[in-house]
Amino acid sequence: MALTMAKTYWHLQSERRVPRDYEVVSSRLVYHPRMGLAIETPVKRWYAEYLGDSRFVSPDWERFSDPLETTYTSYVERRHEHESFVDHLIISAGRDRRDRSFDPEWIAKLDGVFGPLRYPCHALLMCAAYVGQLAPASRITIAAMFQAADELRRIQGFARRLGQLQELRPELGLRARESWELDPIWQPMRELLETLLVTYDWGESFVALQLVVKPHFEDLLLAFRELGLVAGDHTLYELVGAYAEDARWHRAWSDALIRSTLVQGSQGSQSARAIGGWLESWSRRTEASVLAFAPVFESAHGSIPFERLVDGARGRAARAQVELGLGVEKPK
Repeated sequence: MALTMAKTYWHLQSERRVPRDYEVVSSRLVYHPRMGLAIETPVKRWYAEYLGDSRFVSPDWERFSDPLETTYTSYVERRHEHESFVDHLIISAGRDRRDRSFDPEWIAKLDGVFGPLRYPCHALLMCAAYVGQLAPASRITIAAMFQAADELRRIQGFARRLGQLQELRPELGLRARESWELDPIWQPMRELLETLLVTYDWGESFVALQLVVKPHFEDLLLAFRELGLVAGDHTLYELVGAYAEDARWHRAWSDALIRSTLVQGSQGSQSARAIGGWLESWSRRTEASVLAFAPVFESAHGSIPFERLVDGARGRAARAQVELGLGVEKPK
């Protein structure tokens, strides 16, 4: 009697086609959702409480697929092009004399806003890493960990630019930690991110980070980018815009995950209710953290109406929730 050998990627046979590279290298790499953790340790109890007991559930987490089907190879290829652009941008800025012509008001804004940016960006990195570490499926882990890598790349890019500016003005950014810990514009944001860092429930951490906190933070950066353009800081404008491309992918894969979980049945309804509650809770705090930056836009460089930017961010968030089936758009 002949034996039929199981194929290496037997779990993909139901597709009845040759699997794509992404499917092969990203599927069922995380064993603990199916097999559990064998040894009684605090880590096992952590996973049981903060992942297993989360109200964000799915009948099959493997339904999720990254819209860009990101693998290590494709990530490196795309980000290599991106980093080449950033390298060229910073090198060109070093040869340009525009930095010498910035007025004192813009230098003060760079010192108070751009200088401390490494702190919130590090928090976003750590939160993305936590989402990836605890994720119930390998494709989610892969996407979240590449997102954490993106955050690290942004921190490095901002640090390079800050170091470049310090060659002309050595005092710029030296008070960054003091600003982060004491400046009134940063305190609501600091409280928000520190709360997020100790939000251990995996579902709430994911929803708060990906659907609320990070999108608003990115909108705030884009607003500051526009302010930089008005001030003649074209390097800041291009640098922030370059990393905004990463943020669009972060939101795209997060939306895809939400859609894959909101299936018909009790689990889909349970997840929708949980997500709705988290969105409401985190949205209020996040908007308050953004509004604290209003004084930054009230100046000679403040030709960009800050309230309009906040309203725009609020509207985009509401539309995104409607598109994901998480709420009903309020009439104007």
